[in-house]
Amino acid sequence: MSGAFIAALAALRRMLSPAALLLAAAAGALAGAAVLGLPDSGLAADIFPALLQVLAALLLLPLAAALPSGERAGGFEQLVAVRPIGSVPWALGRLAGGLVGAATLALLLAATARAVGSRLPVPVESMGLLAEQGALSTTWRFPLPAGVRGPFDLRLATLPVDPAGAQLHVTVMRGDQREELAPVTVQRRSVVVAVPDLWPERGDLQLVLRGAEGLLPGHEVPRLVVGSQPLGRAGLPLPDAAAGTLLLATLAALAAGCAFHFETACLAGLLAVAVRMPAERWIFGAVLAGLVLFAILGTALQRRAALP
Repeated sequence: MSGAFIAALAALRRMLSPAALLLAAAAGALAGAAVLGLPDSGLAADIFPALLQVLAALLLLPLAAALPSGERAGGFEQLVAVRPIGSVPWALGRLAGGLVGAATLALLLAATARAVGSRLPVPVESMGLLAEQGALSTTWRFPLPAGVRGPFDLRLATLPVDPAGAQLHVTVMRGDQREELAPVTVQRRSVVVAVPDLWPERGDLQLVLRGAEGLLPGHEVPRLVVGSQPLGRAGLPLPDAAAGTLLLATLAALAAGCAFHFETACLAGLLAVAVRMPAERWIFGAVLAGLVLFAILGTALQRRAALP
């Protein structure tokens, strides 16, 4: 038992080297910077988990494959071969320490990425409430948060019939003030109109929309962008579904590294990432048990080969 604990601590120390920690933080900062560069904040929830999965695999698999092969190249196996430590606790300690170290690096990568990417500004929108609908015009009411100042951006979905475009007339009302905006020519299925806040009037903002002939309203509710706020950590989901795949790939790289060279261990980890595992839990457990057994047998063979 003490031999397994010592082997686990040694593997953990090698996995959590200063260079590995710095590399994980740099990879997380790179992922967060990629999120900040997205043109649409709605893409963050789709791209961020896949980006984390790829960066975590590129970071963890070489480190896991290098753990046993690095010890072998440094003469550590020759030293342990003559010690009264069994191959089973030695292999289990390697695997446990390597997996804990890999999980720590993955968490550091994800935390850094979310800390950087969560600062992405996203628009704060007020959804329109239908106040009145007539034959020629439609009135929408937009509740405004207290203290916000304009101008605001009105986002509309439209259906222009004429390819040359059609004019859209917008009347802004708030309190006792009323302002007619300059007509906007609409040629696409969406349009953004700058809307004043009619300060110092208070209360909700009402917009009267009148489309010329050849311009039909879209099916989406109009939205009024009243400001922006940071995306936050909730907008960057972690790749929970990929956690099992990364665990299996890291274990495969560790197990293969106990018996083969660095390149073969990296290939085993990549194969574990590429192969889709069945949904049945017993199959996943059987694969884990097989990898542990493979690591024990590989450790025993390398230890026998290292004996003088």
